[in-house]
Amino acid sequence: MKKIGLLLLGFLMIAGCTPPQEAEEQPEQEPSPVAIQNEFPGKIVYEMDNGTQAMIEDCNERDGSFNECGNGCAESAEICATVCVPVCELNQQSPNDDTTS
Repeated sequence: MKKIGLLLLGFLMIAGCTPPQEAEEQPEQEPSPVAIQNEFPGKIVYEMDNGTQAMIEDCNERDGSFNECGNGCAESAEICATVCVPVCELNQQSPNDDTTS
């Protein structure tokens, strides 16, 4: 009985030493050039440690207006601290706007 136990233990040790299977390679995602603290309808609040020029460029790519001292709260917030934070105010068109005529 001891021989079977030792044989089984040896088998388990060998089986546990097999190399792990390699995971499928995932395509690398390009990191965002700037860190975003929050996103709300109509605006993006940036982290304070981003470079100003990088935030301006990111906001321009989003067709927004960069505000270096904007409001970091959602419009629906009941309480909001008045603090200057870098914000991208997005240019949104109303569904009733007709720019094609």
